[in-house]
Amino acid sequence: VHVGRIGAEVDNVRSALEWARDERENDALPRLVAAVNRVWTNRGHYEELDKWLSLALERAESPVGARMSVLRAATGRAMYSGDYARADELIAEWRSLAEQAGDENQVLTALNSEALNAAERGEVDHARAQFNVIRDRARAAGDRDRLAAATVNLGLVAMYSADWEAGLAYATKGVDLFRELGDD
Repeated sequence: VHVGRIGAEVDNVRSALEWARDERENDALPRLVAAVNRVWTNRGHYEELDKWLSLALERAESPVGARMSVLRAATGRAMYSGDYARADELIAEWRSLAEQAGDENQVLTALNSEALNAAERGEVDHARAQFNVIRDRARAAGDRDRLAAATVNLGLVAMYSADWEAGLAYATKGVDLFRELGDD
């Protein structure tokens, strides 16, 4: 979704969302909400986004892919708001759906959110264990982007634990991995 195009069409997007809500277009609603999530987050439309995320989650008939996108967005909002218990609930559903669908990318993304949520709560051992699982699964799958991100996140957890040497080692390795990918 191109941020500029959606931003210029915000009134039309709202009309489409309202139509999907009013006509009970439970297939379209979560897709629309997932599509505008990043745009509205970047523009600070949090209250409006929260309203639509909540409604999209209530509509249980959502297609699995769209529901996972909405769960991901709602998880981010819950974590940002400091509602770590709500984030855990959303992540559990998201991960379950991803596992049922056999979508390894979504499983690992949900695990990453679970680990970040744990780290924010100060549960560094749990976060470290999750990031190690993600790193190992990414390595096995040949997913070098996720391997690099998990390595950086392990550095973050080490720093939360005041293990500065390990944090620096992970961060340095993460930088090297991203550079190998052409991402400076």
